[in-house]
Formats: sequence, C-alpha cells, structure tokens
Amino acid sequence: MPFSSIIGHTKQLRYLSKLLENGHVSHAYLFFGPKHLGKATIARQFLTQLLGTSLDHHPDASVLTGEESIRVEEIRLLRTHLSLSSMQGGKKVALIDNAEQMTPSAQNALLKTLEEPRGDTVMILVSHHPDVLLPTIRSRCVQMAFSPVAQQDVPEGFAYCAGRPGVAIRLQEPEYAKSAQAVMDDAQAFLDAPLWKRFTMIESWVKEKRELPLSQWEVSLHDRLADGDTAAPLRALGQLRVDLSRNSNKQLALQNFAASV
Repeated sequence: MPFSSIIGHTKQLRYLSKLLENGHVSHAYLFFGPKHLGKATIARQFLTQLLGTSLDHHPDASVLTGEESIRVEEIRLLRTHLSLSSMQGGKKVALIDNAEQMTPSAQNALLKTLEEPRGDTVMILVSHHPDVLLPTIRSRCVQMAFSPVAQQDVPEGFAYCAGRPGVAIRLQEPEYAKSAQAVMDDAQAFLDAPLWKRFTMIESWVKEKRELPLSQWEVSLHDRLADGDTAAPLRALGQLRVDLSRNSNKQLALQNFAASV
C-alpha cells in the first residue's frame, strides 16, 4: 500500500494517493518544510508508484541529492535526459532533493524545463528553504507544505525531534540518541546562559562549523511558551532560519538571535 511506512502527513498523503488513483498528475511539484519530516521519502515513494518500480538505476528516473551544491552542468544533463523518449514507455521522473542548493545558473537552466515540460515527465523538488528558489520556479510547481507532525503520530523520542519523524526514528538508535541528548543539553545551556557566554558559544560554533541546534531550540522555546513566556523568542528563531537560508553573515545572525531570547 502506498505510503504505509510514512509517519504523519495524513492530508498530504491522502492527496497524493488520489493523484495516483485518478492519474491527474502535474508536471512539477515542490515539497517544502523543515528538515527530517520525510519529504524526500514521500517524494521517492510517490515517483516509485508512478514508475511501478524503484527509482534506483531505472533508465527513466533521475535523482539529484544536492548534499553540497547542484551545478548548472547537472541540471543540463537532467534536461537532456528528460527530453528523450521514455525507455520503458511510461513516465519519466526526476527528484531534486535539497533543491535550494541549486546555483543561480542551475535554477535558470531548470526554469526552461519547467516552462516547456514534456507530457510524460514528472518532477519533484524537495526544499527546506523554498524562499531561496526563484519565484518563477515556485510558481510553476504545485506546492505542498509539510510541517512537524502531531505528537501522537511520532514514536518514542518526540521530546527531542520537534515533530520530525526522521529524527524520531533515528533516536531509537542508542548512539544517535546519546548524541541527540548532548545536542539538546547544549541548546538548553545556550538559552540559559548570559548574553556574553552565548556570544562565546556562537564564536566557537561558527569557527568549528558545527551544525546548529535549531530544532532543539524550537522544542525548548515551545516549552517556555507553554509556561507563559512571550512568543518573541520563537519569532526570533524564525528570523534566524530566514537569515541563514539567505546566506547572511552567520555569526551576526546568531548574535541577533542570542540577543532576542
């Protein structure tokens, strides 16, 4: 059964299942939302259903992961592949994960494909920061927003995963759970520290290029909100996410956040 292994996202999965049933599939979709929600997993499963088999090594499937950057040359190769006739006589599909990693020239190259799609192609872009994408790219995709899932839908470990199923699943691994606890402790220590110490921690994090505990801050700030604190710190965290997605000065963005919580 499609999507049977997915945690949460009932509304989105119901919509995608109906598309598979009636065949009214659009040429391009944009799945967006915070990391570790399962967006790429859902995209893979949807495209797998369209093909009738796994995307791996399939002649009519293309996958770009965007772990660091997606260059214009990669998009040009994708465009060429999608312009060819289907090898299996069915759909041609493409998945671009971490789509915000496309360079400006890569985005412009992709836009040409979105403007003139072939009738047998389906593309899904997955992005944690859709605001980095060109507005013209976003406007040519059916956009689907994904949010942290409800507490009752997430397995044990919710306290540290902020509604992110991918994190909750990994928290069942002892080593990962231990590491996650350490990150949560650091995040809490940062929020409890005086401003001068927060700035010192920020300097160390930036210098060491450490991953920021954004989701852990979100959990802690939500808890404080429940205890009666104002929502201003959560707004400050939201602004931090925007600043980081726009490649702003990382240290300055963190200092602004530190001064607001």
